[in-house]
Amino acid sequence: MLINSLLAHATDTWWEAFISQLERLNTRKAIIVSPAVPCGVRCPNSVFTQRLMGSHTIEDLTSCVLDFQGNMARVIYRKKTTLVEPDVEETHATALDYIWTNSRLQVETAPDGSTLTWRQLGFASENLSHEFTEAGVLGLDCLVSPALWHEGASLTPTAKEKLCAE
Repeated sequence: MLINSLLAHATDTWWEAFISQLERLNTRKAIIVSPAVPCGVRCPNSVFTQRLMGSHTIEDLTSCVLDFQGNMARVIYRKKTTLVEPDVEETHATALDYIWTNSRLQVETAPDGSTLTWRQLGFASENLSHEFTEAGVLGLDCLVSPALWHEGASLTPTAKEKLCAE
């Protein structure tokens, strides 16, 4: 209930830091282990849920888990609507730099004299703020996350900390 209250009432000043900390702690995985199903349908408890919440039944926690899921949906929507601004946000610039570096591509010049960097990765233009208009920071996270934990990824601890802090 505390996490739900904090998610619902975090101020804009602290929202990003709070969400980053929740993600670093894998709170979502710890809370949403087995689905909470309304209408009294019983779902088998996972071993983790039994260890974490041994003295409670799932029925006691259903409303809290559903509230948490609703709050997480709002978090995802906010990330989707938050603009990617690499010139303003250092974490956005770090994430984009990480993506480009690990693409192992070289900057090329198009026949018209313009540089080809992001278009080589499938973007329609070199204007990344425009490219992420529909997906926002959520889209940027989706590009970074799989590569971040890839076995061959060359990422310094400092860069990894900055990316994970987003």
